[in-house]
Amino acid sequence: MSDIAHNKEYHVRDLATRSVTLYPNSAQVVRDLRNLQLKPGANEITIFGLTPTIDESTIKVDGAGSAIITDIAIELIPNRESFQDVYPDSDDEMSDADVPHEEDGEDEEESEEKEPSPLDKVRARIRQLRDEERSAKEVVESAANRLKILDAHGASLDSKEGVNIADSIETYRAERERIFQDHVAGVTRGQDNMKRLSIALKQETRLVKREKREAADATRAMKKARKERDRQAQKDARERAKLKKEKARIRAERERFWPKLCYSVRVSLEVMAFTPSSSRRTSVLS
Repeated sequence: MSDIAHNKEYHVRDLATRSVTLYPNSAQVVRDLRNLQLKPGANEITIFGLTPTIDESTIKVDGAGSAIITDIAIELIPNRESFQDVYPDSDDEMSDADVPHEEDGEDEEESEEKEPSPLDKVRARIRQLRDEERSAKEVVESAANRLKILDAHGASLDSKEGVNIADSIETYRAERERIFQDHVAGVTRGQDNMKRLSIALKQETRLVKREKREAADATRAMKKARKERDRQAQKDARERAKLKKEKARIRAERERFWPKLCYSVRVSLEVMAFTPSSSRRTSVLS
């Protein structure tokens, strides 16, 4: 540390620890205060924050350099520090942020339009086949109605005069042939369509069963996941309660051992000339 001043204060925790020696019933801690810049004349260095459990008679101060230690005063004074400043709630070793939280495992719904499912495609195909079925029936019914009209027209030729029977018969035969061809085409379309429709209906039945199984599996998986989330939430709640209790215990223990009084050591030095010197402090704790 480096500072130029007639009066200087240091908290004991800010001093570098040179060594710690343990004994059966005590410990010796040696701390250093280096590179201390002093002004000519009287200087006063105060070191505060020493534990009140220390044996006052074991506190020693050694110095090196041209400065002369003229006085050492040891006092038991009120603790300058605030417990809340040293141990704020946000500075506790444990916090709720340390508790593991389960991430939301549910997939977000896609905003994009989904591709039609196999069942949707089959049902669209069935609608097309139903339309084709109606179209084929319309062809067959139209041929039947045309045949009725043609037969009625042929029957009426007997009562008409000046009609060429041979030409009329040929015309009737040709028209009836066209109607028959239309009828056959309509029936064939209907039969082919019925086969395709039967296949599509079977596919629909199979896919409906599959979707029901998948929906049941999804429901079971959802229930299992929800149960796991509930179990994890309860576990997290217990862990938070445990950590909260531990934080309260640690804080209560700290408050119980928080010293109301602390020792301070005030060292008076005299510097005859402006000569940088170093001061070293040795503290023996019992």
